[in-house]
Amino acid sequence: MSPSPVLSTTWAPSNKENAQHLSILDLPQELRDLIYSYTFHVHGAIMPYGNNPSPMDYTLRAFIVRHKTHGENRRISVYKHISIGLLQTCRQLHAECAPVLYGDNIFRVGVNSFNDLALAYHQLIRHVTFSTDAGDDMFDTNNVGPVSHSWKSYFWPQVVDSAQKMVLQFPNIKSLTVLVRIMERSTRWRPAFFIMDGGSAESRVERAAEWMRERCELEDDRLRDCLHLELDMPLPGNYIVPHSSKGAKVRLLEQEEWDRAEFGHAFELMKVLD
Repeated sequence: MSPSPVLSTTWAPSNKENAQHLSILDLPQELRDLIYSYTFHVHGAIMPYGNNPSPMDYTLRAFIVRHKTHGENRRISVYKHISIGLLQTCRQLHAECAPVLYGDNIFRVGVNSFNDLALAYHQLIRHVTFSTDAGDDMFDTNNVGPVSHSWKSYFWPQVVDSAQKMVLQFPNIKSLTVLVRIMERSTRWRPAFFIMDGGSAESRVERAAEWMRERCELEDDRLRDCLHLELDMPLPGNYIVPHSSKGAKVRLLEQEEWDRAEFGHAFELMKVLD
């Protein structure tokens, strides 16, 4: 039995059916690149949902979802913003467009959903993000002890294991961002190891980086280069603060003074500490 054909992303020139008609291939490469950039760049992240596409499947079954401050708060079909049909026009256009669509955009991928994309596109993807749950132990407490145990025993090993799987699936990855999801029922979204003692943001980040260094074993240089850790807080209006929770209002006011970006800054600093 002959092997199944594999989708190729190798560049090869395509010939027009009618040499007298103008086409996009008659434009200079610089203009074509501008068209591809305008056509295939999205605001937000691309979240595939296809199931076991065939080796020759050009179709991208995906939603565009919000990423940080980019994109809308609801899922939107990728077809509303991207002309996937352009990839299917001819081999040359496919080879020129695919690296822009798959290499420039951010892909939000589940750890167990690698089969949502044809394998040929895996090597083109450069920017990946996935979510992991922080758990109540990391946020709903001021006691650093349980946080330290939960981080070292469960949270960090899970992050490293998932990240290693991602790197294997996407061999040319440049940035791998883990979004640490905070439970919506949590009344606190500042980790206990960020001590609010009136100090500056810089001092908080430095102390948090030192705290992380002792609990984030990272021997893989590839992961050290590409791995990023950020907080993925619920959207405004989704915070659930029980009325019966004593001091909830005080905690909310306290957290308004804390920038969640400090979490990511601390992780980046941790990676370069000796």
